[in-house]
Amino acid sequence: MQTLMVLWVALSMNAPTKRAPLVGYNLPDSQLACIKIQGYYNKIKTPTLVIHSMQDYRCWVPEAMQLFTSLQWFGVKSKMVLFHGETHELSRSGKPHHRIKRLDEITAWFDSLLA
Repeated sequence: MQTLMVLWVALSMNAPTKRAPLVGYNLPDSQLACIKIQGYYNKIKTPTLVIHSMQDYRCWVPEAMQLFTSLQWFGVKSKMVLFHGETHELSRSGKPHHRIKRLDEITAWFDSLLA
């Protein structure tokens, strides 16, 4: 049995089958493998900015695109920004102009929500 204490599920979970956002449940791995996070996409209501790097091999691009497409399908205000030539380290060691662009996108996103 594995104790899973997850308060927030990020796309950075690399397993082919995603684990659901469970809090404090004790489930064997065989049961966790049957639960897919994609089944929860229809419950997301929060406007979401998806920022992703094309060469991020920790968080796969198709998963980010699947999340974004699902948000659009369910009518959630969302935007996706892709950075070519960047890795998982975009915010820390990315190219300076990409790091500035990322911060500009985040600022513009919050401006659009708070206006």
